Amino acid sequence: MRSILIGLFFVVFAGFSLSVKLDLRRPTETTKVRTGDAAPDFSLGTLQGNPIELHRTATENKLVLVNFWATWCGPCRLEMPVFEKIYLERKKEGFEILAISVKEDPKVVKDYLDKKPVSFPVLLDPEGTVAEQYGIRAFPTTFLVDSDSQVENVIEGLDRFLKYQIEARLEAASSSEEATEP
Repeated sequence: MRSILIGLFFVVFAGFSLSVKLDLRRPTETTKVRTGDAAPDFSLGTLQGNPIELHRTATENKLVLVNFWATWCGPCRLEMPVFEKIYLERKKEGFEILAISVKEDPKVVKDYLDKKPVSFPVLLDPEGTVAEQYGIRAFPTTFLVDSDSQVENVIEGLDRFLKYQIEARLEAASSSEEATEP
């Protein structure tokens, strides 16, 4: 009888664990902008004051990663070196990153980037207007945007498979580009 109860316990526990795991893998999509939507256009300045527009950047590239972050956000700070590595590996393939610092003092952002520099554009959203337009509720939140300014994926938090998603989307964009050439 005891071994039946122990076996039953493990079966119930395994079922519960599986259901929790599946729930955690399901995207929440709590943002206003979702996969398949047109990415709202914006124009934000860099620390140097240079304006960058999303739609223009998207049309000039195959894939744009738009990341909403903050210097005080631990997970954001963890993914920045990963973004830098992916960017350096893939920028020649038509990949761009726009990292948007939300509601932070430009001096704080500059001090952070002086210590941990990146080569992709870091934009400032001092009032959080663009973050509000996108419905950002958590940091980091990342959008993959194609050359037609369509959102291909929304990621809240860290995603250890993001590099592979980027590689697959760049390869698909290159394949479709080659197929349309005469």
